[in-house]
Amino acid sequence: MEKATQKDLLLLLPIAYEKFDIKNRQTNKILDSVKINTLFGFMTAFSTSKKSTDKSIVYKTKTLEKSNKGRILGGRVCYRGVQKIELIQQINNILPKKGGKYKYIINNDKTRKITEIYGEQDIIQQTERTLDNKGEVLKKSKIADVKLNTLQLCIELELIFRYYNRTNHDNKLWFFSTVYDSVNNLEKLSN
Repeated sequence: MEKATQKDLLLLLPIAYEKFDIKNRQTNKILDSVKINTLFGFMTAFSTSKKSTDKSIVYKTKTLEKSNKGRILGGRVCYRGVQKIELIQQINNILPKKGGKYKYIINNDKTRKITEIYGEQDIIQQTERTLDNKGEVLKKSKIADVKLNTLQLCIELELIFRYYNRTNHDNKLWFFSTVYDSVNNLEKLSN
């Protein structure tokens, strides 16, 4: 089997654009036929520095709303640029309430500890810890509390977006793959 050449890929480009295009190329505005949730997630190639050519695929969240100064917001790498309290607010806003309760209730103090999940206050999870911080086996295992951190909340938000996208929740798009990002440059997308 032969490898695809650059010429082969260029011949496929119009087909890819037709299938994956969600915006007007001149204005960067979303096509009328496309409905995207105001807050959505996407996978994109990301470089940790402007000088580096090495890129990793990362998960980002983006809002279609503009900044207070009218600028298009490019989205943020979830676990780096979003605080725990903001993630909890986003999850609470997109998930339905159960029994009139939001999913997460958080302390107002600096600890940012989750105190309730759907109204349940007895939510402390514990695990048996058998290794120390260096990976060495402990002589006697310890019981340790397990707390939800920013990375875990990012993963939860990504899974919600993927599920909503898969089930066509509210007839909107909620999550985009790297292909959509490559074709549409999602960081520059706006209403």
